[in-house]
Amino acid sequence: MVFVLALRTALERLTELSPALQALRHPGISASLVAIYRDYARPWTVETLAREAGMSRSVFSETFRALVGDTPAHHLTVRRLQQARALLSDGSVALSDIPARVGYHSNVGFHLAFRREFDTTPGAYRQALRPARSPRPRTKGNGLSRVRAGARAPLRRVAGPTLRTPAGGAIGR
Repeated sequence: MVFVLALRTALERLTELSPALQALRHPGISASLVAIYRDYARPWTVETLAREAGMSRSVFSETFRALVGDTPAHHLTVRRLQQARALLSDGSVALSDIPARVGYHSNVGFHLAFRREFDTTPGAYRQALRPARSPRPRTKGNGLSRVRAGARAPLRRVAGPTLRTPAGGAIGR
């Protein structure tokens, strides 16, 4: 019995601290949040979310904003973009397939929304997650390397014995 009372008190304190938890206590808003999180790719509108909540559009919008602290449309957008970010991090889904998977009908719309929310493009975000590859200098069997592959830079000593140029001059020690 003491445990149940302690749990109830802890939950009440959490709901005081978290508007999202308060929103989950409201049956209509809770239903819409569950719908957004379960089926974020569905073409939701404020009207369809209000229907899901069993409320009028205007009452739903006002109540949602008061309890969640965000508009229904922006909350849905953020949920979709969070899921897109997870897919980008995973790396197994092609960049061009992600918009449709998270509920966007336009790659351009997805790109603009992602950039607006995260200050970077989806491609740049994915690229930043890839491990950096340090370029290795190309070496030939003679121990000499060029500054860049194919560059006409002068040869420099990497390691090895004194070498002779084709004209017979010595390079090295």
